[in-house]
Amino acid sequence: MDYIIHNDLHGSGGYMGLNNQLCSDPKYFCKNHLVYLSDEDVALKKCLCKPTFDMIGTTRCKSLLTAEEHERELEAYREDLQKINRSRENLGMLSYNVKKPVKPEEEDA
Repeated sequence: MDYIIHNDLHGSGGYMGLNNQLCSDPKYFCKNHLVYLSDEDVALKKCLCKPTFDMIGTTRCKSLLTAEEHERELEAYREDLQKINRSRENLGMLSYNVKKPVKPEEEDA
């Protein structure tokens, strides 16, 4: 079975959902499965009422984010990548300009 990997949102314009289908109304994002979920999907998977470890109470799944929170994380990640790439370019230019082949000094005989 071929699995479709989480897409970039802006590449194809779609939001990957459950069962390798596009999510029609993305409200949430699951960091664990890398899929978008609608309100119906969250209710079906019971993401907002996961049992606690003692099986007495319920809690929200720790992997569940809202779609807006995930967009902010993606944007921060893209900015960090741009900073890293810029610093690599700057370091590359500096190292190219600074590093010169060093000739070993000849000893006087």
